[in-house]
Amino acid sequence: MNKEELDALVEGTESQQSQRKRKVAVLGFTDSWRLAPFQDPEWEIWGLNELYMFIPRWDRWFELHQREVYEADKNRIPDHLEKLRAMTCPIYMHQHWDDIPMSVAYPLEQVLQLIQTRYITNSITYMLALAILEGFEEIGVFGVDMAHDTEYGHQKLGCQFFI
Repeated sequence: MNKEELDALVEGTESQQSQRKRKVAVLGFTDSWRLAPFQDPEWEIWGLNELYMFIPRWDRWFELHQREVYEADKNRIPDHLEKLRAMTCPIYMHQHWDDIPMSVAYPLEQVLQLIQTRYITNSITYMLALAILEGFEEIGVFGVDMAHDTEYGHQKLGCQFFI
């Protein structure tokens, strides 16, 4: 799939945009992701990182770590890149990568223009900001507790801002 075809998939036609789902579930890794409305077709499901190991379905994916980070991280599953390459939905990343055919450059400039804040502190806030940009009427957040005081300490305020 070339870049123009991928952009068209993400943007959709005018009739596709009017038929888009108006509810989105933003998922993180804590156990409450299990409460997400996977069985309800009215909900679009957004996952991230290696959450594909657990959830039954998704409509869009987010891998917003710098590529060199997840390529070098020995704690990630060994075939993470292969999983991304095999996905058939849009994968939001910092840029399009030719070896990850469904990768899409995250529209950071459009988000910042609308939101007018740099309070985007983690992948969940990128996801929430995009849902706001796209005009979803209902945004559910599942599996996002921000309860840990190390990595999530500085990220929690960003999530609170968008929620």
